[in-house]
Amino acid sequence: MNRWLHLSADQVAQIDVPISEIRTAIEGMFREKAAGGVDLPPKLGVSLGEEGFLHAMPCSIPRVGAVGMKWIGSFPENATRGMPQVSGVIVLNDPESGLPAAVLDAGWVTAKRTAAASVVAAQWIAHRPVHTLTILGCGTQGRSHLEAFISAFPVQQVIVYDILEEAARAFVEEAALCYSGRVDPAISFVVARSPEEAACAGDVVITAGSIAKKSDGTIRSGWLRQGACGISIDFASTWSAEAISEFKMVVVDDRQQFRAYQQMGYCTHVSRVDASMEEIIGSAGDERGREQSEGFACMLGLASEDVVVADLVLQRARALGVGTWIDR
Repeated sequence: MNRWLHLSADQVAQIDVPISEIRTAIEGMFREKAAGGVDLPPKLGVSLGEEGFLHAMPCSIPRVGAVGMKWIGSFPENATRGMPQVSGVIVLNDPESGLPAAVLDAGWVTAKRTAAASVVAAQWIAHRPVHTLTILGCGTQGRSHLEAFISAFPVQQVIVYDILEEAARAFVEEAALCYSGRVDPAISFVVARSPEEAACAGDVVITAGSIAKKSDGTIRSGWLRQGACGISIDFASTWSAEAISEFKMVVVDDRQQFRAYQQMGYCTHVSRVDASMEEIIGSAGDERGREQSEGFACMLGLASEDVVVADLVLQRARALGVGTWIDR
């Protein structure tokens, strides 16, 4: 291989691997991980400023033939600069030679794989049918989670909240237009007046706010309805310790990575971990959402998710002739 393929953000989005395929790939990855077939060290990162950071996320999945690394940054202050809060690139390598095979923008992959992983978590730890979906945080991840959950569950109502009311209203207007006529029966979209109003109504409550070391404790004890499932993709930054302790089961995507981040000062208010996703999926056959009901999933995001989804993008890019070949 004397050249590698470059895929821009627009080209990755153009390829548009279906969310159902991404969901299947993510669950398959967790099964492979349970069987010991995933080489996944914890993220290695550097801090920049009070809350900004850059993470290196390598992974190899030999059976899939996928190996690579994501270099991703999160800078919450970018919102005030008119710049993306999260940005990065993914490098995929040839598993036989180790030579770079592709470099692609990480934005689309990060959004889709995160939402797909949340759906997989909900399928295994949510007890009741998901008719009402609550989303706190109306940015890119809020939008990707909406798409992923609507594709997987019989969602009838979506309740959203954002600290910026105009962001929540724009989210609802956009969603109503996007899904009008596509879903039967029609889904209703509601802007909640407070986090409590949003959280107390959901069968699944997703928090997609900014990542911080110290929780702001927005979601409090007693807010969620009985049987509800909680999913955090913001390092539990929105959840109080008391609210988390009320769940019957606390699940993480990877125990080793979770411990590493607790040592760095993140998620310290999450006082227990009952299982990891691979442990649930690898040991339970197909008994989804039964004994694991009323669960809370703290999903920090895994390089294995990025690599397996980026590999899908690369395969389709090659088949479609999308991308720019770069000589070494």
